[in-house]
Amino acid sequence: RIHVITDGQLTGVAAMRDPGTVASAPNGCSTSISGRRRHAPRTSNRSFCRSSLVQQILFVGLTLLLSCSSLHAQEELTLHSIDEIHDLPDEKLHYNVEVELPCVVAIHSQEWPITFIHDGRTGMYVVGVQDPELKPGDQILLRGTVTPGKFVQAESTTRVKNGIRLPEPRVVSYDRLQGRFDDSQYVSITGQIIGVEVDYHHFSIEMVSPEGGRFRGLLSEKLVKISELRKMLGNSVRLHGIVGARVDGAGKFNGFQIWLPDLASIIPIENQTSGLPLSLIADLNQIDRVNPGAGYFRIQGKVDYRLSNQMLLVHDATGSMFVECGKFSVPEIDTTQEFRGVLDTTSRPPILRLAESQPVDVEIPQRETAQTLELSRLVEMS
Repeated sequence: RIHVITDGQLTGVAAMRDPGTVASAPNGCSTSISGRRRHAPRTSNRSFCRSSLVQQILFVGLTLLLSCSSLHAQEELTLHSIDEIHDLPDEKLHYNVEVELPCVVAIHSQEWPITFIHDGRTGMYVVGVQDPELKPGDQILLRGTVTPGKFVQAESTTRVKNGIRLPEPRVVSYDRLQGRFDDSQYVSITGQIIGVEVDYHHFSIEMVSPEGGRFRGLLSEKLVKISELRKMLGNSVRLHGIVGARVDGAGKFNGFQIWLPDLASIIPIENQTSGLPLSLIADLNQIDRVNPGAGYFRIQGKVDYRLSNQMLLVHDATGSMFVECGKFSVPEIDTTQEFRGVLDTTSRPPILRLAESQPVDVEIPQRETAQTLELSRLVEMS
């Protein structure tokens, strides 16, 4: 064992040697080998040995520091497209991988709040966008980090001219969107408008697809008056917008919705009859679908009975049906009315629900309106 001694003080263990081996030492240092002490020739600078050790320590530390910095630099990653985010390995999702993404705003609502962006090839959901002036069509540079859910946590949005625009919408079916194949994508889907509601600073445009599935479009109340949308009730339209998931209170997927950037994204189907055609009650009673809304219909008939505050029995020249009116649209018995509402075919016989009425001056022949129903069914409908 060799002990390095500087100016007569033991400073530490330097190395392991075989007994009797003589260790070299810097000028001014003495060595002890197997207990025997020898002196190397001294110089006038007694601190040389100490300085040499400090320099060696500093050199090793600096080398390690530079090596770590180089390794860290190799691991740093900045993504520039949505495809790169989708392809990011799961093991890197917890490293706050940075994003600098040229893109266009597809949807932005500060009130909801919700934001979707598109890089010209595909779309993505973004959280944390704070710019209240941002609007669909704005070209931006989005900076942020990738979340464990593989969307972007925004840190800043800078308006730039990057030439990126939304592509033509992808034509899709109800079943495809219900299977979650196109979340956050720009799509075109066809359906009939069967209702207009208000949902948190947005108009909820209730739709039924040609396959009979229910979904909705969402449009900011800043962009349109509800009266303009209600004029479209019963019309078949195409919606061009961004697909968003709907979830229940437990966070489970329970359908989709289409976020609309503007009123022009609601496009009437060509060659359809102007206005909502008049339907016969007998025809509506023949519609057989296993979903809550078979469509939006218009009938004219005479009110025969009121089963409850809002449930009526109405007949025309072809048959009778139950009509459930809204709270502020319940007509009197023995009056002739026009009703517009959503046909619920899960009830047998079908019920025209959410109906609005207005008096009409038409002749409705008298008709036997009694129907044979179980008492429990009457209680259920009332």
